[in-house]
Amino acid sequence: MMMMRMMMQTIVVLVTVCLVASWAQQQYVIMTPGVCPDPPTQSNFDIKRFLGIWNVYECFDTPYIFGMTCVQMVFTQEDDQTQYIRMQIRGLRDVEFFGHSIWRSSVEYDGVGTVINSTYPAEWSVLFGGQPEFDRDNVNYYVLSTDYDSFAVVYGCVRPSPIAIKIETAMILTREPNVKPKTLDFLKYNMKSWGIDTKYFNKISAFNC
Repeated sequence: MMMMRMMMQTIVVLVTVCLVASWAQQQYVIMTPGVCPDPPTQSNFDIKRFLGIWNVYECFDTPYIFGMTCVQMVFTQEDDQTQYIRMQIRGLRDVEFFGHSIWRSSVEYDGVGTVINSTYPAEWSVLFGGQPEFDRDNVNYYVLSTDYDSFAVVYGCVRPSPIAIKIETAMILTREPNVKPKTLDFLKYNMKSWGIDTKYFNKISAFNC
């Protein structure tokens, strides 16, 4: 009886892994074994200085950004709702024929970030429309580092099931489009030391924006 129960539990775990892996593959997300890290965030974080338009220089694959160019992240906030940050991903998608764009459209996705604990203003719970509500009431998005004027590094991580699997996203943001941060190598070195695998970063095209 005990052996049968263990076999059933193993089957349930394997089926769960397969279902989550299938969903991740369809959604173009980075899903790996393990638990989410708990990285340090920007000290003395000033949300007001962070707000505005950021250009995505590099990022992990995400269902929203996959296949997009000229991608921007826009952060805004209502004066009377300091707990909430409005987030918008916007960019362009091209239909190409033999390497040439024959049709281009603008794409936008809206989300909201919530500061769970005002003591840690650089740690948010983020949800975009249509996104599965993993860890909705827990911190899943971190502003790791920023100088507010030229670069920022953000990281997100959720666990879609009780088993040790995590889905990650990360972005290198710049105020000016297609400008490599001077400290990019150092920023990635820090991320690696916090348990974030930077090999998943992809350069975002900012050509002909």
